Amino acid sequence: MPRDGTWKIRTLDPSRRGHPKVVEAQSEEAMAPDLHVLLISPLADDEGRFRANLLAIKAAGYAVDPKMTPERIERCLRLLERVRLVHLYEADGAWYGKIHDWHEWQRNEHPTPSMMPPPPLELCRCCAITWENVDRSRRPAARTRENSGELVKPRESSRERMKPQDREGEGLERDLIRGGREEKPLRAKSLRVSPRSPTDLQAELDTILQETAFPSEYRALADFLAAENKTCKVAVSRLLAVLYRPLTALEQTTDRDAFRQGLEAAVQAGVPNATYVKKAAASALRQPAGAIKRQDAGPRDKNWEEV
Repeated sequence: MPRDGTWKIRTLDPSRRGHPKVVEAQSEEAMAPDLHVLLISPLADDEGRFRANLLAIKAAGYAVDPKMTPERIERCLRLLERVRLVHLYEADGAWYGKIHDWHEWQRNEHPTPSMMPPPPLELCRCCAITWENVDRSRRPAARTRENSGELVKPRESSRERMKPQDREGEGLERDLIRGGREEKPLRAKSLRVSPRSPTDLQAELDTILQETAFPSEYRALADFLAAENKTCKVAVSRLLAVLYRPLTALEQTTDRDAFRQGLEAAVQAGVPNATYVKKAAASALRQPAGAIKRQDAGPRDKNWEEV
């Protein structure tokens, strides 16, 4: 119940009566589906948790029903747990429950955080195997405390009392009895490369400017690249990827004079593009041997003269 003493208004899908788990529970105990509805509304909070106190459940829904005794309520709870409609767990010395697949039964747009302790981690997994649903047919029925109405944890089975080292060969023996089965090979996890730090990128940029024979042209093209942005700034990573690294590779594989002419053409045209430099250098290589560009020619004068 919320702190203000009012119950949450919840709606239930009429088709829930035909749910396989509900039908299975009703076939064994006629009042089990009715108890399931009572747990959903109004006992459960917005996260599907409720206090599994037998006397509190009876007072909330069966105060004037003499047939619904605490023992029968407990039997219905155990049945709902066996068909996986609820999960029961113990926390801080008290018993609590959680509606299985809560979001399948209810959808809250503005849920209130639960004030009850969460269930154990193994109950949060969809296919978890815990002491509540392992070998239940061999367990004695749970007892109740007459004074508090709390559930008592059933006895542990012999398998649960076994030490871990005694259960090491149990799975192997079971596989041999069933004829054995192949184990699927584990997939190797792909390695994740962490991004380089800004210090490493700046060090790479400084190294390129120190090793190149044309640092002034490199810086001029970098200024043109930064001018394309509104802030007139360019990130070091983008500068390296778009301009400096391609230019370094081109400088190592291209004739020195042709590469210089390509850089000068890119700076004169204001095009910070390594592909433009490559095409200009290739154009310079196709010129006749001994041909040079006239120094006093303007930017539009493309005449060539023989030395």
